[in-house]
Amino acid sequence: MYTLKKKDNFSLVKAIVRKNKGRDIADEEFLSYCHDATVMKARGALLRPKWYQAFLPSLNPEQEIMELLVPNENIDHVLNSIRDKGELHRSGAGAVFSFPCEEAMFLSQSEEVTKKVEGPSSSSASASFSDDLVHIICIVQIEKANAIAKEVMLAGGAGPTISYGFGRGLRDRLGIVRVCISPEKELMSVVVNRFEAERIFEVMIQVGRLDVPGEGFIYTIPISKGLNSLTSFTSDSLYGVSIPQIIKAIDEIKGNTDWRSQADLGEGISNSNNVADRTYLENLVRLTCVAIRGEGDILIRAALDAGAPGASVAFGRQMGEEKTMGNTSIKLSNEREIIQLTLAPDKVEEILNAILKKASEEQFEDVYFYTHVIPKAFTYLGPPK
Repeated sequence: MYTLKKKDNFSLVKAIVRKNKGRDIADEEFLSYCHDATVMKARGALLRPKWYQAFLPSLNPEQEIMELLVPNENIDHVLNSIRDKGELHRSGAGAVFSFPCEEAMFLSQSEEVTKKVEGPSSSSASASFSDDLVHIICIVQIEKANAIAKEVMLAGGAGPTISYGFGRGLRDRLGIVRVCISPEKELMSVVVNRFEAERIFEVMIQVGRLDVPGEGFIYTIPISKGLNSLTSFTSDSLYGVSIPQIIKAIDEIKGNTDWRSQADLGEGISNSNNVADRTYLENLVRLTCVAIRGEGDILIRAALDAGAPGASVAFGRQMGEEKTMGNTSIKLSNEREIIQLTLAPDKVEEILNAILKKASEEQFEDVYFYTHVIPKAFTYLGPPK
């Protein structure tokens, strides 16, 4: 059976950028500072700043999501490089943020070739990073994300990013009834200020009807350092600037975002009868397994058999690892599956060992894992007892 090398000095860096911007950012030099990098297709969400926007669907600009596993000593260099090359100082250009992994785990057969940053990391852009951001992830049924995204933006949140994936777990246990539930899911990512995180979290639950069986799952992960230039409205100002740009400028002048706090809005939500009856999940662990596409289904089945309640799967390609087809100039990307399982802390080791055992039996060598703490989550838990 394979063994794992466990390390506690890695962080996950996530960048949301415009379509095809990832290739400009992730050159060979940049990737040498990352242990691994995966890019996924996604779409954003924008509202039109007109009175009639309420009657029209939101705009969905094409985006890319970059996920990079980076040694902590290289974090500042990687964040600065993405900010500068991605021009994230510009309003609406994207977002980049990082959150530490509890553990990163690699197969003993793999070799780490990550380059270390020597000397201080250079920076040319004026935009600074914040330590008071929160990442909200919401997994919903296909074609449900746009409605939630619209309400998030109307509630004051920056435009969410939406990608496609598959859900496994409940549907697999329903037998013939499974035909009633689509395996296709939409994975929504929202980056918000910590003062508005609870309010936006509740808005997403209400609009997404996540208190109804089978509608979805939502959770938060604190961001240790990040920059969010995503906006919720298209630019349509006579003065050349938008409200989000003005708000961002005030943030920089104040040196923080405390001035945004609105106690009356938070109290209105907390006093809601529906909210009072909810049971939230706390202090869970997100176990992420990254494998070559095609291998994930076998590994997920092993996790479900070992007691995992479910899994969500997203697809991407490994950056910087293109292979040439035979003697031609055609390049093939190394397709990846990003498998995420949300577990109780005492179940992580058991599920991890089950996946590792199956990977050993099938001789899947290009697999690695990392974990994050989830402070708060919500989904339908069944009728009250």
